[in-house]
Order: sequence, then structure tokens, then C-alpha cells
Amino acid sequence: MRLAYRKWGNGYDIVLALHGYGRSADDFDFCSDALLPTQSLVAIDLFGHGLSTFDPERNPNRPLVSDEWIELIAEFLVALQAREYSLLAYSLGGRLALCLLQSPRLNFRRALLIAPDGLKMNRFYWLICNTTIGQALGQRLMRKPQGFLRLIAILSKCGILNEKLKRFIFHHLRDEESRNQLFIVWIFLRKSFPDLALVRKQCGAKTQINFVFGEFDQVIRPSLARKLIRVGFERQQIHFVKKGHHLIQPFILEVLAEKKIRI
Repeated sequence: MRLAYRKWGNGYDIVLALHGYGRSADDFDFCSDALLPTQSLVAIDLFGHGLSTFDPERNPNRPLVSDEWIELIAEFLVALQAREYSLLAYSLGGRLALCLLQSPRLNFRRALLIAPDGLKMNRFYWLICNTTIGQALGQRLMRKPQGFLRLIAILSKCGILNEKLKRFIFHHLRDEESRNQLFIVWIFLRKSFPDLALVRKQCGAKTQINFVFGEFDQVIRPSLARKLIRVGFERQQIHFVKKGHHLIQPFILEVLAEKKIRI
């Protein structure tokens, strides 16, 4: 597998940035303004996005498991000659960051996870990705989404589904290319889910970790923060901003500065 990435700065302290679904490494361009002279920001394109590619001989239905992902990133950090390293991750990237944090092999100094996915397994996602019937249903949905989109529109009109989530679904199913990307990423990452209790145990005192949630987020609901409390994370590690899901924007640097959180 080939990882494409962008780099800002020349410091020895690497901040590894993982973007959200449907986005790219370019999302973190504005974060370079917050770097210390000792830091470098390295943002990678997740698989199924940007210029990162699978091995040509790899079976497209073979999922990426956590150990494989950890090995890949460990080798990547060695190639970067990283002396120290931290994590900055958003949404889908947050799920993959949590998978890295549960490994004793990688000693991240800090981790900032913004609206992180991976706190709860969605039942629909599990059905589509982990059952034969679900995968067949998912492939049909990718080919002919019209009926599903009509249902979503009806649910939204009846007030069962909020408008923001409806727009999110329509956006990612709007054309064949977007639908194919969604299915590929879902299938490829179906085994990459973290064990939150293990993350808490491995981080311990060695990793300074902070979570940021949007109070009005309808994609990664802020109520999921309760799961972090239940596995032992402290309330002072969990922060809320009066925004929705799209938190990777320049304003987040001001929020982090006010809360004295480093990237």
C-alpha cells in the first residue's frame, strides 16, 4: 500500500494528521499556522481518498485490520525519522487514530481527536459491512440508491431524520463515484474499530489526549462522550464547542488556544 501525504514545517516533533471521510490531507493546511519551530505537520490521504493507493494484487474485499494499520504507520514514522510524534485526527481519521493509540508499540506524546468516529458501532454499518446479505444490499444500494433516498426524504419530512443528516446522506450518495468511494471505504475499514478501554489503558500517563465535540453535531453526537467517561477518561479531557460536525476550520485554532490545547 502507498501512503500519499503533505508536510509542513521541518521540526523533529511530527504531528501526524488523519482527515475525515470524503476529505483529504489538504484539510490541515491552515493548521501549519499553529506549529512550533520544533514541529512538523504530516497529513496523509486515507485509503480510498486522494493519492493513497492499495496494492494492485490486494483483494478489494480484504479489510484493513488494526495490526496491519499499526505496522504501516510504525514504518511510516521510521521513514520520516520521527524522534517524537503526536496525533491530530478528525471524524473517520479519529477512528483510525484510536486504533493506533491502543498499541503499546507506538508512543504518541499527544493526541487531539476532533469529532472522532469509532466510539460506537452503528448497527446499519455493521449489517452492510459484516454480513453476506448486508454486503449484497450495500452493492444494490450503490447501484440503485433512488428508493433509499426517497425513504430518507420521507423520514426527514416527517421529522424522524434531521435535515443536516439528510443532507449528509444525499451528499455522499449523490453520484456513482461518491457511492463507490463510500462502499470501498466502508468495506476496507470494517475491521478497524478500537477498543476504548484498551486505548485508555495504553495511553495512561504517557499520552496527553484530548477530545473535542461539536455540541450540534448530528453525525458524531456529543452524547457519545459518555462512553469515554465510562472507560476512565477524565472530564477535563473532553471539550465541547458550539458548532456542528465540520470542525476542521481555522476557528478551531482559537478554540484550542483558549483551552490551552496544543496540536
